[in-house]
Amino acid sequence: MNRHILLDNQSVTGALLAAGSRRFFSESTESPSYRDYMEEMTLEWPSMVGEGPCEVTVRTRTDVFDPAFCVVRWQSPHVPTIIYHHGSGENPFDFGTLSTSTFKHIFLVGPEFDAINLIAVRAPFHRISARKYIQYMGYLANFTAMFATSVTLIEGLVRYLRDRGAGRIIVAGISLGGWVSNLHRTYHNTADVYVPLLAGVVLGDIFLTSMYRRMAAADIENHAGDIRRVLNFEDEFERVTGTHVFPLMGRYDRIIEYERQKTCYRDIPVKVLEKGHITAAMASAELRRHIMETLRTP
Repeated sequence: MNRHILLDNQSVTGALLAAGSRRFFSESTESPSYRDYMEEMTLEWPSMVGEGPCEVTVRTRTDVFDPAFCVVRWQSPHVPTIIYHHGSGENPFDFGTLSTSTFKHIFLVGPEFDAINLIAVRAPFHRISARKYIQYMGYLANFTAMFATSVTLIEGLVRYLRDRGAGRIIVAGISLGGWVSNLHRTYHNTADVYVPLLAGVVLGDIFLTSMYRRMAAADIENHAGDIRRVLNFEDEFERVTGTHVFPLMGRYDRIIEYERQKTCYRDIPVKVLEKGHITAAMASAELRRHIMETLRTP
């Protein structure tokens, strides 16, 4: 077993300890689809006054969600804008000295993105403790809504930027954020470039076939049909045309399994790091370089 696989295994073991007896989807595997959620969602847009965080309210008929975004750097509407979505469990607006935020380590270390507009997005359920988070994730409906809410917020940002004459818009994200990037392309496809890092399009399978299966309810196999029907979006993704997607994956990833997920990209080239999920997420220089390369594409 190489160190990349070992670290992935250890990360799941650590997540299990933090979760206690709680597991994903242990309370319910009933959920609307992504599309059903997004068609019902209304976004209450905040007053934007420049750089800094903005709390957002997203409503359905029965629920209220609390995503947010932070305009970390704004240069001008005439330069590219990167909208970046964090991974699960991250505090995306923590840019302090001891921060482990992937946003900080990709975009705020070094001068590469100094001339680029930078916006960080925070998913709902990410202002609470890890234990409280896994409690909410006991319901598949909350998990699905989390993705749909982030997609809805990103679409709101894209429209806001377009209305103000913004230049090129890049939607990127890692792990959870990578899935959100692919979902936004699937259901909106309004950005110019998509950069999903450590993600694919058959989301349900990570709870059924990967190491992350241990984080799901004990009887998850009995609900495999529901999980795949609600969370996988391979067919919808494939129907979207265009080669403006630049995925990156880890060959030894034990959570977002490379061999399973890469097939969903079909003819789209996939950048492969010889790393696992954790070691790839920590490879900030390589992630930075990959995103920079997408800025140079026509």
